[in-house]
Amino acid sequence: TPEYRDRVERAAKALGSDGCTLFPDRFLFCCWEHDIAYRTGRTVEGAPIERSEADAMLRRCVQRHAPLKARSPVSWLMWLGVRAAIWIDE
Repeated sequence: TPEYRDRVERAAKALGSDGCTLFPDRFLFCCWEHDIAYRTGRTVEGAPIERSEADAMLRRCVQRHAPLKARSPVSWLMWLGVRAAIWIDE
């Protein structure tokens, strides 16, 4: 809904989200949701969320908005990128 999108945008900007690092802004909304989950450990609605769940949420969001839907290579590349970041961060 437009209200949810506005809430996501406001929360992401308040957290200093950098959007979609290395990926097209076409999926900016998905990246904002992901950044909120990573930085707060919670969904936009306030439910607790694990990093792996946030990564899967990002992939599914991109798939919903991508022309190829579930077969979108971009969704899988983004997912691999955020999953690989776990190994880099440790």
